[in-house]
Amino acid sequence: MPCHHVVTRAGFGEYGHCRRALSEHDFRPAASELKDQLLLADVGYLVQEYSHQIEQHGGCSLVRGKLNLNPTLEEARNGQGRLLSRLTGKRIKVVARRDNRSEVLDMIVRSRKLRYRLIRRWFAPEKRFILWMTYLPGDEFSAVDIMLLYRCRWQSESLGKELKSHTNLRQFNTEQKAIVEGLIWASLLTLLLKRLIVNSASPGLSLFKATKNADIWFCP
Repeated sequence: MPCHHVVTRAGFGEYGHCRRALSEHDFRPAASELKDQLLLADVGYLVQEYSHQIEQHGGCSLVRGKLNLNPTLEEARNGQGRLLSRLTGKRIKVVARRDNRSEVLDMIVRSRKLRYRLIRRWFAPEKRFILWMTYLPGDEFSAVDIMLLYRCRWQSESLGKELKSHTNLRQFNTEQKAIVEGLIWASLLTLLLKRLIVNSASPGLSLFKATKNADIWFCP
């Protein structure tokens, strides 16, 4: 299945002039556009009905889950795939660390009329759970596969942060499409040029650190 990354931020209206505060939901693609595609999205995108619509149109989604999710477990397995039948019928919030010591739970859950897959992992250093919601089938994608797939989204997230914070890709005070496009291309080319210089001068140096401190070495 092709991997389609969708990463958005509070945006700029039609050509760049911010007429109102826009959320990620204003930019999400229609479910019908995601056939044979995989949507990777942060918790702000979690609308269960939207994920279900994507699945109905032949696509799929992998979305970070909100911690207030509390569906009923229809099936639960640990990270090794062993069935945990005693958890069937329980609400996910009831299954705490003292009740189940599995670091990873791979679950089929039901919330109202929707039935979907939910992966939960316990992160001991941070003492918290992280959830992922998806319709990807368990016989093709293990819980580990799901978590590794979601890490791909962070690469796009980091790129967006680098463009916004360190190459001046910010809100544009203009409604002229040509100016906005020119400023976007300028930010992209600046990022590529800085990376080219860093890779040539000091291979192995963190590109993020080099970009973050570019005002010291790049501007002169």
